[in-house]
Amino acid sequence: MLLSVIEYQTAVVRRDFEAAAALLPTVPREEYNRIARFLEAQGFKEQALAVATDPEHQFELAVQLGKLQAAYEITTQQPSESKWKQLGDLALVSSDLQLAEECLVRAADLPGLLLLYSSCGHAEGLEKLAELARKKGKLNISFICSFLRGKTEACLELLLSAGRAPEAAFLARTYAPSRMSDMVKVWREELAKVNPKAADSIADPLDYPNLFEGLHHALLAEDWLKKHPLHEAPANV
Repeated sequence: MLLSVIEYQTAVVRRDFEAAAALLPTVPREEYNRIARFLEAQGFKEQALAVATDPEHQFELAVQLGKLQAAYEITTQQPSESKWKQLGDLALVSSDLQLAEECLVRAADLPGLLLLYSSCGHAEGLEKLAELARKKGKLNISFICSFLRGKTEACLELLLSAGRAPEAAFLARTYAPSRMSDMVKVWREELAKVNPKAADSIADPLDYPNLFEGLHHALLAEDWLKKHPLHEAPANV
């Protein structure tokens, strides 16, 4: 036990912080982390952060105190995916969306970015996330991003690449009727490998338009929408 450490701790326990500050320079630098843990245990996290030299402990204290800038600087010097994610969550709680985005990108937190971009109506962010998620094999996130941006063709390609031809056919039925026959063809080809009879029972709208009520109007609506794509506008309009 070092006398300087005992004297410092005694001053803190007595709440004599003036004396503690005067005694701190007499404590060896290698004992500062021990001092920081002691201060944290006493409930003095601000003082512990000022004394701590261990980056991990510094980060823990900065997060507990809600000190975004301090936590950001520590993480920049000692980066890790878990730290960036933790800091991103803290930034979201603190409504610092710019910092939250940077942290979530650095942490490669795709679900977090989806939540952020969709909540903010961040069109460019959604489109970038769709491509990033596709490259990382997170097809569900990529699909949602493309769907929210009205990119039906990209959604169909994703479903087909994932072996989801039935879902692609149903998506086309609702959002891209002109592509329905193409999707049905792929569906029938895949299904024929395991059940030819079931594959033959799937109707192609080109061959049986009478089975698809409202198809003509759906095609007209699709054509109109192609000429009137989504546009950027403030939420209040």
